[in-house]
Amino acid sequence: MIGHYAGRWHSQEVVTNPTASTHASSQGDETVRELRVHLAALINRWNSHRFRSLHAGRLTSGREYYANEVLYALGWHGPSRPSFLAEQLGSGRANVSKVVNRLEDARLVIRLPDPDDSRSTLIALTRRGRRAADELFHIGDEMIAEMTADWTPRQVQQFTTMMGRFAAAANQYEEQLTSVRHRDVNMDRQS
Repeated sequence: MIGHYAGRWHSQEVVTNPTASTHASSQGDETVRELRVHLAALINRWNSHRFRSLHAGRLTSGREYYANEVLYALGWHGPSRPSFLAEQLGSGRANVSKVVNRLEDARLVIRLPDPDDSRSTLIALTRRGRRAADELFHIGDEMIAEMTADWTPRQVQQFTTMMGRFAAAANQYEEQLTSVRHRDVNMDRQS
C-alpha cells in the first residue's frame, strides 16, 4: 500500500514510509514523491469502506453499500455487463448478481439483451434508478463543495483544470500499459 500506515501484525509494528523510496523519478525530486504520497492518501481514503459508508450515510435511501456502488457505476458508465460491474467493484460475479437482483426487485435496474453478445445481458438504470444515481452524484458534489469551501473560485478552477489533465494522463498511461501487455501476450503466443 502506498501511503502512511501504522498497524499491528502478530504484535510487531509495521510501518511503511512512502518517502523512503530510493527510485528517482524522471522529473526529479521530492515534489513528484510528495504528489504521489498525497494522491495515494486521497485514493486510499476515498476507496476505504469506512469513508464510503460514512459518506453514503448522507443518503436518505438506506440502501446497502454495494447497491449504491452498482448504481454509481451504472450512472457513470451506462448499461454494463455484470462482469464489468464486478470488475469495477472489485467483487465477485455472484455478489454482483445478488445486488443486481435486489436492485431489480426495487425497480432501480433492468436487464437488457446485449446487442453485441446474444448470450449476455446488460444491466441498466430505470428512471427511478437514474434518480438514485443522480442523488449519489449530488452528495459527491456537496462533499467537494464542503471540502473546497475556503478556496477561492480561482483556486477551485485551477485545481479542476489540473485534475482534468492528470486524469487524462492517467487514462493515456493505462492505454499504454494495456497495449504493452497485449503486445507481450501476443509475442508469447508466437514463441
